[in-house]
Amino acid sequence: MRATARLWLLVAALALFGRIYQTAVLWPEETLPLATAQHLLAGKVLYRDVWFDKPPLLAWFYVAVLAVTGHSGYGLRLLGAVYVVAIGMAGYGLARQLWGEVEAWSTALLLGFFLTFYQPAATVALAADLLLVLPHLLVFWLLASGRPWWAGVLAGFALHLNSKAVLVLAAAAGWLLLEKEARRLPALAGGFAAAAVAGLGLVATTGGWHGYLDEVWRWGSAYAGAPFTAHPWTLGVERTANYFGFHAALLIGAALFFWSPPEGPDRRRQLALWFVVSFIGVVLGARFFPRYYFQILPVLALAAGAGWTAALDRRALFAVLAVSLAVPAVRFGRTNLWLALNRTWDWTDTAIDRDSRLVAARLARVTAPGDRIFVWGFRPEIYYYARRLSASRFLESQPLTGVLADRHLERADPFRPDWAEAHRRELAAELEQDPPALIVDGLGRYNPALALDRYAELAPLLERYVLIGETAGSRLYLRRNGQGREVALPGP
Repeated sequence: MRATARLWLLVAALALFGRIYQTAVLWPEETLPLATAQHLLAGKVLYRDVWFDKPPLLAWFYVAVLAVTGHSGYGLRLLGAVYVVAIGMAGYGLARQLWGEVEAWSTALLLGFFLTFYQPAATVALAADLLLVLPHLLVFWLLASGRPWWAGVLAGFALHLNSKAVLVLAAAAGWLLLEKEARRLPALAGGFAAAAVAGLGLVATTGGWHGYLDEVWRWGSAYAGAPFTAHPWTLGVERTANYFGFHAALLIGAALFFWSPPEGPDRRRQLALWFVVSFIGVVLGARFFPRYYFQILPVLALAAGAGWTAALDRRALFAVLAVSLAVPAVRFGRTNLWLALNRTWDWTDTAIDRDSRLVAARLARVTAPGDRIFVWGFRPEIYYYARRLSASRFLESQPLTGVLADRHLERADPFRPDWAEAHRRELAAELEQDPPALIVDGLGRYNPALALDRYAELAPLLERYVLIGETAGSRLYLRRNGQGREVALPGP
């Protein structure tokens, strides 16, 4: 077998190892897009019939995922592995365009490695931040290939996947300026504008324009301004230090690249500017979630691939590389080894997911496939697991409580109580007109202050339902129909 084939098999093996054992769990960042796609496939209109606070391409991407994989956990994870291989290919193509074959393989392998050995909630879920990595790399490959118009088109296309694509565009513009190619900026900007406007036109023509403005931009802007902690910068320093500690191979390799004398075009200034602009995407909102650091992964992997390639003739540095790769491999690889050995681990996310699977199985026994349900809390995976549609456009409770999902298990302070109250009144009207067969309170067991029965707007609705059982994290209410019966629902 040729060396090239063996290297691509290694990248694919890394991607599969990081995902294939996680077919029995959904991570929070993929649950809402999956549930939203399920409703779009049933004929609902995005932003009008379904509340969704992310750009439209994320939902449409998951429509394609469901169309291809259905409800198969193996299909979902296999698709994720394919996406990671595609990211490796994009990194390979860019590095080869800039330097050569060895740097290209170093970059591809580093991308494959660090998209495997990091926080599973970030690396496994095909969420907006991870999905942006591929177009991010391809934008710069198109620039390096002398195609600024298509680079702009791709960046504009990516804007409808993740608003941080604006930073990709800014870094691309800086790249051209440092390359003394300012004459190509109009082509870059024109391509971006064309793709961005085309996407907005599609949203408008499908009937979701007002909802798009309200849910993605108005809500998103308020979310960005809602502090996650009283000490965000302390948190930022801590999480950034953790990231660079586990990604020391990238940090050291990038340092070697920036300290080495240039051969041919001096790419160091271009990559330095690219890194600075990308790091703004990590800082925005001052939350520093692990998935946010995907914004700097492309430039770090590219610089590190070139840096290590130039330095691997020194044995001491080779040992440093081996140790810096071993640490994340052991720390994060053990999760998949445990799963391969049928061992479980008790994280909040996985415990909630197990509860959601249990609830979905139980509610399927007391409802028919055509019945509609309603789930309270950030538990959209219940719709997906149960294969039931919602009786409301609200598939999760953030807009109903005003308490964001990054804190609602411990806190009850709404960041926009006026919006939340208006949305609850809308919800009450929706469910009054079309009562769901079953209601799941998936939040009250974790945070009693945010339980469904604590809200006056919804009290009249609950009077028509009877509590039929509880799990460790949920309460199930069945609509009274003259033959309400108790159904035992054991906990997980």
